[in-house]
Amino acid sequence: MVIKGPKVKPGDFGSDESLPSIHRYRTTGENIQSQQEMFIRKVWNNYSHFFLCAFDFRGSTARSAYWLTSLNVAVLTFLFFIILSINAFILSGGNAGPIVTSIAFLYLFAIILPSVSMNVRRLRDAGFSPFLMLLALVPYIGGIVITVLLCFPTKSSSGSPRKEIRY
Repeated sequence: MVIKGPKVKPGDFGSDESLPSIHRYRTTGENIQSQQEMFIRKVWNNYSHFFLCAFDFRGSTARSAYWLTSLNVAVLTFLFFIILSINAFILSGGNAGPIVTSIAFLYLFAIILPSVSMNVRRLRDAGFSPFLMLLALVPYIGGIVITVLLCFPTKSSSGSPRKEIRY
């Protein structure tokens, strides 16, 4: 059940899409649950797209999709290492060095190529040359410069910002 929010004139805030959702309508518990399910689906789609497009260096990745996927990968990597550490400590009495290290390196190796390809697609989408990704090889400063470049908005081929395309 959706309850209409406060009345506004058509020109007050531009369009209805520019209004925060709390001003458009109030949601009930059912709508909040469906919004959470949609968010989880979006998170899963971005994460699966991260691995499925591991070898796609020619496309582009929108800013919102890039940062949501980066957050997903960071959180899941953190959880993976926590679970791996707990299992190693419990199963081996605290001494599982080579096995845990091998599994950790395999996981990190598995996410390197998709991460690089996503960064290249994001640089292209922001209007920069993909070869700027080589700046990441410069210690300290390179990572900061790449992070700043990845924050730039999406640009069209004409050089003006365009609406982000979400996958």
